[in-house]
Amino acid sequence: MSTEYSILASCMVISAFAGIAPQKAEAKTTLVNVAVDGKASTESGQNGEHVIGNINDGDPKTSWQTPGTWPATAVIQLDKGRSISKVAVELGEDGDNSTGRTALVTVKYAQNGITTDLVEFGTKRMTVDSKEEFIADVPKSATHIYVTLSDPKNQDGSQGTFWPSVQEVEVFEEQEEKVSDYNNIANQAKITTDGNENQSEGSANLVDGNDKTLYKFHNEAQTSEKYIALNFDEARTMDAFRIAFEHVGDTDGTDFAFEYSILAKKAGDSDYTKVTDHAKANRTDNYAQVYKFNAAQYSEVKIVMHSCKTQGGTDGRQWQSLKCTEARSKYRIQTVSHLRNRYILRQGKIQRKILLTEAKRHSGPAHIIRLM
Repeated sequence: MSTEYSILASCMVISAFAGIAPQKAEAKTTLVNVAVDGKASTESGQNGEHVIGNINDGDPKTSWQTPGTWPATAVIQLDKGRSISKVAVELGEDGDNSTGRTALVTVKYAQNGITTDLVEFGTKRMTVDSKEEFIADVPKSATHIYVTLSDPKNQDGSQGTFWPSVQEVEVFEEQEEKVSDYNNIANQAKITTDGNENQSEGSANLVDGNDKTLYKFHNEAQTSEKYIALNFDEARTMDAFRIAFEHVGDTDGTDFAFEYSILAKKAGDSDYTKVTDHAKANRTDNYAQVYKFNAAQYSEVKIVMHSCKTQGGTDGRQWQSLKCTEARSKYRIQTVSHLRNRYILRQGKIQRKILLTEAKRHSGPAHIIRLM
């Protein structure tokens, strides 16, 4: 008679700002400065240590300066075609005489590497030693960014003779936030299950940071849905979850297919919010999923395993007649909450702890949760 059981490998819950949109998890995005990955150049010259590479080095204390050349143009060739939402330009100082001096700043961009037909992104008259943002109404596809300084003026409006200087040019693209940017709080939760838990492979394995240790939360064949719950002493702000199943490589001899849901709610609430509903996974090319959503507070996260079948449709009950002692499936769920740089104090050291679950046959809901 074969032995059937369900296992969880590791769980991470991350908190700082965390939340979930009602009924549907939405991807979180952030603006990323892609200029730092580009290559800066100019035909307007440079003055001593104030070289052109200073405009995209990420350091506003360095600057590019020409030897009095007007107009002066700096070019940033991006590392690849980008969808640009915003360009920020910070002008440098002009010694002790900077007060009130201005220059006309024009930002243009090239598409598909065609630098002979530039498109205007925006124009502003800027004060020396200031920073301005040029924002597109819709993102622009660009391979090159051109920043031109022209028409220098003194405070009284007369023609200026000061040297043009740029401290930094930042080029922003909206990108999906990475799970690695989140802080895990899974090890702060109390873990419970309605499965027949195996104490020798208990819930400590779920949050020990080792995805090779397993949490056996149901030590027999699974013939009905099972859950694993992560409960926090108080509501925690969350905005992402990650779940990963055992990855066996390009092929799976057992050909497992999993169906699961992730639910969350705040203490006192009667209804759960669905982070994901009846999602599917396998152990090869679809073994890990990340769910990011609008920040909200939750005190409980519940992973429900609905089914574990072979792709051919064999369910858990039929599996009971098979000897599949080597057929395992580990699940890793990560609950994540993003630490907002200036608005949230980091609550402790970022930790990665992974919940692994394993199902030898169709054992039971095995999951791993990692909050980031």
